[in-house]
Amino acid sequence: MPQGLNFYKKEKNRARLIYKKIGSVTCPVFNGELIYFNSKGFNHLIRKGRMVRPIKEQIIRFFLIRFVKRVIQKPVNRTIIEFEQRFVIERINKFGNKKSLKKPAKFWTIHQTIGNFLVKVVIIQVAGRRKEFLSVMGEKFE
Repeated sequence: MPQGLNFYKKEKNRARLIYKKIGSVTCPVFNGELIYFNSKGFNHLIRKGRMVRPIKEQIIRFFLIRFVKRVIQKPVNRTIIEFEQRFVIERINKFGNKKSLKKPAKFWTIHQTIGNFLVKVVIIQVAGRRKEFLSVMGEKFE
């Protein structure tokens, strides 16, 4: 097995373990509402829609998972929050019929500087359902 692939698998497994332990987190930004972590959020770290993200991008996202809980639970006074409303397409399988439904969704991005990283955590709420973790991304300051 190539060394790079082995490193990728280790980082993915480490991130999956951290992610599974989170479960749900209360968020003061949303008056103590719970933010849920499900398989959709973890899969979004690996794929964007049906396209697999580049390995390097996935590894960065896997690394940033360790900061997500802190960003959501303990926003600092320098935290920036962006809001966006748009539609998402959900694919459903109802009685053997595959359909695509267009549903309204709300997105919040919480930006926070941790050490020499700008960490951005994306929360989504589709059509009035509960709030869920969608993604994490970040940049390292030099």
